[in-house]
Amino acid sequence: VRAPARRGGRASAAVCRLLTGSSGRAMLGMPPGGDDYPGWGMNGATQHRTVPPERWCITLEDLVFFRSVVLEEVQSGAIAPTERDRFGRDNRRVGPSMYTVVDAHIKPLTQRAGGMSWALLRHPLGLECNVFISHCWAEGVHEFIAKVLLSAPEAVGGDPDTVVAAWCCVLANPQNLDIGAMVHDPASSPFAVALQSATHVLVVPTERTGIYR
Repeated sequence: VRAPARRGGRASAAVCRLLTGSSGRAMLGMPPGGDDYPGWGMNGATQHRTVPPERWCITLEDLVFFRSVVLEEVQSGAIAPTERDRFGRDNRRVGPSMYTVVDAHIKPLTQRAGGMSWALLRHPLGLECNVFISHCWAEGVHEFIAKVLLSAPEAVGGDPDTVVAAWCCVLANPQNLDIGAMVHDPASSPFAVALQSATHVLVVPTERTGIYR
């Protein structure tokens, strides 16, 4: 009698990859890996009261990680095209807009984590700011990240030993807290404080629109 063929090896491996990825862990109600999000479980409101606004920064390595998570969630369907943003799932040059990524990924993730910004979820004590990024949420996330990765090192003088710590509103501000209250006084808002602290400003254009329209 011939033994039945063993099946499901590839399927089992695929399931394992899914469940260990960020979207799979979210499906199971599990937090992402602690190494990826050291701030997980902290009180976001307290963090943003105690960590100075100019320290709500991210590194270039953070952006590479962020891009990998977005790619994974686009493929899983967690980030999907909308009436407002009909991006192509296979378009890795432009990708979904920041509006879409904030609504589908950043807000749900940081709400579960404790309400902090994505930047403080990655760096609970913050980072000393040296680059302020000005950009437009209509941009594609892949387009934005590619341009920052290319330009930011030059923005700080091209020194490979200089760590870029960038303040970028979409990742710096706590998307689930009252941002309106934070910017009530423009002169003391997180934007103004970070801009005054940064040694360089990086303006990131997008092919979709003029960023200052």
